[in-house]
Amino acid sequence: MIVDEISYNILRLVSFNNADISRLFKTTKYSYATILNRVKALERMGFLKLERDGRKYNIELTEKGKKAFECMRFLRGEI
Repeated sequence: MIVDEISYNILRLVSFNNADISRLFKTTKYSYATILNRVKALERMGFLKLERDGRKYNIELTEKGKKAFECMRFLRGEI
């Protein structure tokens, strides 16, 4: 499992409420392309469900993503 800052921030923001990529871009210091690439990678790993709605992407956590986020929080010492 990848435990890096970008993936953690994406999973953290999506876990609180379903988010779109533009909202993630506004709340982090990373570029839009970096966030989009990481979100697509997390989707390929099965952690996120990505849906395109017109011009924006809607992002949801899967059960596997919820477990991965809890593991990341444990590894970072937050639990």
